[in-house]
Amino acid sequence: MRLSHRRSSMGSFGVHRLKLASRSLPRSVISAKRAGRPSLLPAIQALRSRHGVETMPAYNKRYWVIDITKGFDTVFRRRLAGNLSNQEVATILQRLASRDLSPREVIAASVRKPNRTTLLEARVDGPPHGKRTMIWLPALLDYKASYWREDELANHPEILPDE
Repeated sequence: MRLSHRRSSMGSFGVHRLKLASRSLPRSVISAKRAGRPSLLPAIQALRSRHGVETMPAYNKRYWVIDITKGFDTVFRRRLAGNLSNQEVATILQRLASRDLSPREVIAASVRKPNRTTLLEARVDGPPHGKRTMIWLPALLDYKASYWREDELANHPEILPDE
């Protein structure tokens, strides 16, 4: 059975994958595709039932983990939503770090160049140089944030979800 070649909201890749899997799909799923329904849900359910798979692995959620350490002790650890941008996380780190600075240092780090100090400037590093994206303040190394997948956090029970 062949499916039509017209593009749908899935794009050409999704249609091609469905063509390859059409040999193992029931007729009801193929006829649903011809009727113009763009959802792949019936196809996925048919493949699950055919291969005896009860649950498919969900897409991994991602989280930012903010750590504040003093020496070797972690004094603050918080998990944030993974949809925050690098700039938003850097701003949060800067605001948290400003609590440990004097008002004069905060003002000096906030004015325009060339009079600005680098106390609150954030650095970002991530793949391909490292395993995960890290944001930190070079002048205040106790403040850092890292980007984690949910399955990675399961291996580290010390990073608990916020309650």
